[in-house]
Amino acid sequence: SAAAAAAASTTGHSSPSPSTTATTTTGNVLCMISVLDTVWLGTTDWEIKIVSTLTGSIEHKLEGHTASVPHLLHVGAHVWSASTDRTLRLWDVRTYDCVKIINAHLDGPPIDCLAMVGNRVWSCVGKSIFIWTASGIIEHCWRMIGESREYIADLDGRFRRLDEKLSNSEKDRKRSKHEAEQFRRKLEKKAAECNKLKNEADLLSGEVNAAERWKSKSHMQQVVFASTLAAAQDTIRRLEDVHDRKDSEMQKLRTDL
Repeated sequence: SAAAAAAASTTGHSSPSPSTTATTTTGNVLCMISVLDTVWLGTTDWEIKIVSTLTGSIEHKLEGHTASVPHLLHVGAHVWSASTDRTLRLWDVRTYDCVKIINAHLDGPPIDCLAMVGNRVWSCVGKSIFIWTASGIIEHCWRMIGESREYIADLDGRFRRLDEKLSNSEKDRKRSKHEAEQFRRKLEKKAAECNKLKNEADLLSGEVNAAERWKSKSHMQQVVFASTLAAAQDTIRRLEDVHDRKDSEMQKLRTDL
């Protein structure tokens, strides 16, 4: 339309054609932000959908949250998402990978809002404001009403310890993964050794079977030889009997003569 062309000439970006603007989502859109040449949508179906500003179509769906995603914030190389599952997630704007999960709000109500203040990220939960570094490290926690500074400092320390615990848990996970990989390699080595032994056992079994066949054949040969020998001996006895009879007959003839 003429209005769309005028808007495109004003902003310097072309609008998606009408045939490619049918962006569909099963949930309602709760928030959206512009990131590079995409628009990120937080929805009620637990996903973050990334829409191309060139085509108007959904290019990626980021999963991980277990509830609606009402808040998104672009911070440098990452997009922060706040969900009613009471977690914060940091997403890489290039690879779309989830690079960090922050569980510091699990004990309280859902996160109300996110804001960029200077080079820090502020998250609001009820009467509390949490201040994070751009990489997701907790720095401060403020209570707006009815809490002493001592409690605030203690709360801040608690979340620092929680972040350290989460960091240590990640190190333990990586260590466990490394140990599991080493154990897997040992198992593969043992399996290879077992296969080698099995092959050797199969070879020995073949040799034993061959020896058994030879033994059986040899036994048959011995039986045949014994039978032949017995037959020969019987023949010799018969010939000796014949010889003895002939000799007796010769003796009688000599006597008669």
